[in-house]
Amino acid sequence: MEKLIIALSACGLVLLVVYLIVPDFKPFFAFAAKWLGGFAALIALDVVAELWVFELLGWAGTSKNDWFFMLWWVLVLGWFVKGLTQARLMIVTARLS
Repeated sequence: MEKLIIALSACGLVLLVVYLIVPDFKPFFAFAAKWLGGFAALIALDVVAELWVFELLGWAGTSKNDWFFMLWWVLVLGWFVKGLTQARLMIVTARLS
């Protein structure tokens, strides 16, 4: 649960800043939908793995699934950084206009 709160609050903070700075909302909403959709897909991947895959393999509550969580956090961080760079580009473009 804490993973969901951390990921969504960081995403929400960035989206709020971009929303307040960018004057044209059409590209902002396209960016926000894509970025939030990516986060939703990553959360869904985590939920499926924890609820079904690890239970079927007998890995729930063991250290055998640690590799998955390390990979998952790397993917979340990568998606967050990619979104930050796109948000920065939107802000810089908006200020130049």
